[in-house]
Amino acid sequence: MKNHHMTLLIVFTAALSANVYSSEEIKTKEQQAAQSAVNPLTTSYWIPIQYEYSENVGPNKGTRHTTNIQPIIPFELSKDWNLITRTIIPIISQSDVTRAGESESGLGDINSTFFFSPTEAVGGVWTHGFGPTFNFNTASHEALGTK
Repeated sequence: MKNHHMTLLIVFTAALSANVYSSEEIKTKEQQAAQSAVNPLTTSYWIPIQYEYSENVGPNKGTRHTTNIQPIIPFELSKDWNLITRTIIPIISQSDVTRAGESESGLGDINSTFFFSPTEAVGGVWTHGFGPTFNFNTASHEALGTK
């Protein structure tokens, strides 16, 4: 199956700045925001939106458009630990995937991940986390979910 994916990341932040403030490589607020946007273990609120286009899907070589809304919401559990939630809400539109000439659109299965992460990065550099992920059978049409 040949897939073409295009990812759009919409982040509510200022534009990335290339300014360097000292030889100590202190990150600007913009650089920290850009790094947080791609890191699910961030302590900032983010709502990334990802768009995927796929073609030649299934036996009928159909097309699928998927928009994933992925809110990332951190919670402070204690002075040492955070809980960061990341939920993926897929909105899908597809044609000729299940049968030639048929199309389906709607909500796919929702996936939620809960990362437990220390408030301080290891060595001031490495952020890590662990936790469960849950898949919810929320598809609005049988062909849009995993059953």
